[in-house]
This record gives sequence, structure tokens and C-alpha cells, in this order.
Amino acid sequence: MRAIRRLWRRGIRPESERNMRTLRLTQLALAVVLLGFLLAGRSFKPFPIVTWPMFSTLTSPYPGPVASQVDLRVVDSSTGRVRARLNAAELVSLERDVVAPAVIKHAFLDEDLSWARAHRAYLLRLVRIALPGVEIDSVEAWETAWEVEPLRLPPLTRDRPARQTLLGVVHPSR
Repeated sequence: MRAIRRLWRRGIRPESERNMRTLRLTQLALAVVLLGFLLAGRSFKPFPIVTWPMFSTLTSPYPGPVASQVDLRVVDSSTGRVRARLNAAELVSLERDVVAPAVIKHAFLDEDLSWARAHRAYLLRLVRIALPGVEIDSVEAWETAWEVEPLRLPPLTRDRPARQTLLGVVHPSR
């Protein structure tokens, strides 16, 4: 109100009654906000109406205690040794990278044999596309697991897995 009186004394007058009303409503809104800050006191919340959960419903993910990955070891029929190690991301294109881990797990862990055979055939097709010209004797699926310590840098050591488990072996001729 004092500001309006000072402007009025200096000869600066609102052009209309409408502008005067707008100015008073703005002053009232500022007074309400200031009163809200005063009532909130010294708390961590700057204003009693607005809180952080109102804006953030997503919590940041915290890694689990164990991380695992399924790798394929392709054994060459001419040498009898492991020719290549492939992970699921190397089998398919980037937009389909969700498909490969599911195919690998279903090929070895599915209880329904007809579905497992279909997944194995598709898995062998993906391996042949990824490794052209290699005569495949067998494809082994290994699940490698690491213990994760999130507060340590690096959180896991890839060279020292906690365990490696053979999920199964697929032979293309059988």
C-alpha cells in the first residue's frame, strides 16, 4: 500500500481503475505468499504447500547384491576349442536386445520341450548369423554372477566372478 501511495505522490497514477485493481490484487498475492513463508518458519520445506514428493515420484535405482549375465561359448568342430564368447547383446540388433536374453534362457531352462527346441533352433540361427563361416560343434550357455558392492569403485570386478553356472549345451546336429 505504501508503494502505491508513493507512486501516487510522485504523480504516477494508474491509467484506469482496472489497472489499480490489478495492482492491488498483485499486492494481495504477494502478501499471502510472504505470510506463507513466515508461517512455515525455519524448516526444510520452503513453503508449506509444496513438497518434494509432489514433483518426484521416481526413486533412483539402487543395484542389487548380485549382477548376472548369460554368455554363450561357441565350440568349433574343427579344433574342439571355444572359438568365440558371445553375450546376448552381440546376437541381435540394438532395438531387439531384450529378445536375446529371453531366447537364451528359454532355450536352456524351459520345461516345455517343444518350446525349448524352438528357442534352441532360433538361438543357433542367431549364432550362425553372428559367426559366419564357423563350423559349430556346440553352443554352451554360462551364467556368470558377480557380487555388487555399490559403494566401492568399481562396484564389481568382472575378472573375478562370484560363480559361473553351466545352463546347458546345444548341439546343432542333434
